[in-house]
Amino acid sequence: MLFVLVCVLALSVSGSAAGDDAQKALAHARLVAETKSFQRNHAGWLAVELSIEPGWHVYWRNPGDAGMATSVKWKLPDQISAGPIVWPRPERFSARSIVGYGYREHVALLAAVKVPQGFAPKTLTVEAAVSWLACAEVCIPGGQILKLTAPVGDSAPKRNAEAASLFAEARRQLPRPAPFPVTFAMDDERIRLRFAKAALAGVDRPNVAFYPFDSRLIEHSAPQTLALDGQHADLLLRRSPAAVEGISVLGGVLIVEGAGGGTARARAFEVSARRSEPVDSVRVR
Repeated sequence: MLFVLVCVLALSVSGSAAGDDAQKALAHARLVAETKSFQRNHAGWLAVELSIEPGWHVYWRNPGDAGMATSVKWKLPDQISAGPIVWPRPERFSARSIVGYGYREHVALLAAVKVPQGFAPKTLTVEAAVSWLACAEVCIPGGQILKLTAPVGDSAPKRNAEAASLFAEARRQLPRPAPFPVTFAMDDERIRLRFAKAALAGVDRPNVAFYPFDSRLIEHSAPQTLALDGQHADLLLRRSPAAVEGISVLGGVLIVEGAGGGTARARAFEVSARRSEPVDSVRVR
């Protein structure tokens, strides 16, 4: 699997889909509402669902060494606002020395749309321009314009029963906020991510990985080494030459995998690590 961008990245999205029939076949998007209507003075959840052809994948918010993050651009009426995309935990893809983060087969990207109390229309139409890069041996861009119209009222909306399993599974895939403090320190070559050993509780021979939100911070293909020290665990990352020196917060997803009680376990934590030491005082082991 080679991330060769055999494509023109000046991607245009028009009509109901972008590209030829071959491009359309690699992924298909649809826009789904969690409820059958929107309620004034409340937020309603939407899902952009992508179904991806076997052998292909699309990308997370940080695509890694190559690729292009999946994008959702909203077209909304005045007064209506959409919150940020809520991303499920990604997978890691590697080909030779190139590493990317993304999704295969299926993914649902969630976002909340807020309807204010003063919104007068009785219906709301939401449009989403979705674009992605589908990769296997080659990479091909694609996209669709999605549209959804639903009633607007003042009473609590009914659940969309047909979408219940989609939203439940999407939320199961979301990283949960780390219930433990996370800090980091950085020197010229390494970044040390420190967290409580409690994150590893119940997991035998844990395999731990960190996927940063910012693609410029680490060498994605470099090994990530776990070191245990007292009540702390240190994950040692190779710093990218492009990493900004003065960062004070390191955001990303911490993945803990392993076995426990005879079964495989996987946990995903969203972390916002605070810088703990001056750079010149760091001694990465």
